Amino acid sequence: MFPHADELNYFIEVAKTKNISRAAERLGIRQPSLSAAIKRLERQLGTEVIIREKTGVQLSRAGLRLLKSAQQLLDDWDEVKYSALRENKEVVGHFTIGCHSSISLHMLPNSLPSFIAQNPGIELSFQHALSREIVEAVISWKIDIGIVVNPVSHPDLVIKHLCHDVVSFWHNPKKIQSKDVLIYDPGLMQTDWLLKAVGHSNKYKQYITSSSHELITNMTLEGLEWVLSLGVLLKCLEKAN
Repeated sequence: MFPHADELNYFIEVAKTKNISRAAERLGIRQPSLSAAIKRLERQLGTEVIIREKTGVQLSRAGLRLLKSAQQLLDDWDEVKYSALRENKEVVGHFTIGCHSSISLHMLPNSLPSFIAQNPGIELSFQHALSREIVEAVISWKIDIGIVVNPVSHPDLVIKHLCHDVVSFWHNPKKIQSKDVLIYDPGLMQTDWLLKAVGHSNKYKQYITSSSHELITNMTLEGLEWVLSLGVLLKCLEKAN
């Protein structure tokens, strides 16, 4: 059985970092998932490709030979895929797009209708999750396209920059009921960054958490303070008005 492209990419990253935990972090996947992928690769080859040590990993002799061939195998496969796609001038088929629900609210309403009109042969499905989960799903071939925040670089990903956004604290100056109450989505990595940034100067005495950014928007309009991106805030306010 030919190794999956993911397994070869994972192996190359482990070979670069010589550390399973660091490789998993760079790939944006969980460490057990990476370890399982390496073990599958070893079963397919019938030999160990890495030697696990206390301070990390080293490549076995078979692993060193595989490393010389793995990137060429991936390049050859990319060329096969590209050649096949060139034969098909019209874009058709079913595609799954992953993005956080707030990102879809911010980006899709203005662009999706015209895209659908220009590509009648395309069917789309959307899956909503956190950005890091979407990246992992794209890498593992569970979804086709991800619209995410701060994606981790990965050899099996083609990353295109779409826009800049701002994540900050927001409040309604015309209707402040509770200056010391903060409502936020704990699933956002940026939330941790902002809370650490304020540190000892943190003025908040009470916290409310929610994964619904529309709910957070409406509660902020009623006088609470929140953490969210500028683009999502503006889009939610448009809908609220």
